[in-house]
Amino acid sequence: MGFWLVVVAVIGALIIALHWISYTLLKTRIGRSQRWGLNVCCGTVDGGGVNADIVKHGDPPNFVALDSVYDLPFSDGQFDSVL
Repeated sequence: MGFWLVVVAVIGALIIALHWISYTLLKTRIGRSQRWGLNVCCGTVDGGGVNADIVKHGDPPNFVALDSVYDLPFSDGQFDSVL
C-alpha cells in the first residue's frame, strides 16, 4: 500500500509542476508579446487592445469597466486574441 501511495504522490506532484511550468511559460510569452485584442482582468497590463476589468487599477488605455467577468459586453468573434 505504501508503494502505491508514493507513486500516486509523485505523479500528482509532477502533474502540478508541469501545469505550473507550462502556465508560467505561456503567460510570460504572451505577456512579452504585448499584443492581444482583449485583456480580461487586465490589472495594469496593456496589450494594445481593449482592457477590461471589474476594478480599474491605475490608468490602462482603452479601459472598459465590467459588472461581471462571466457576462462580457462584447460580441462573439469581435477579438482575434483574448488574454
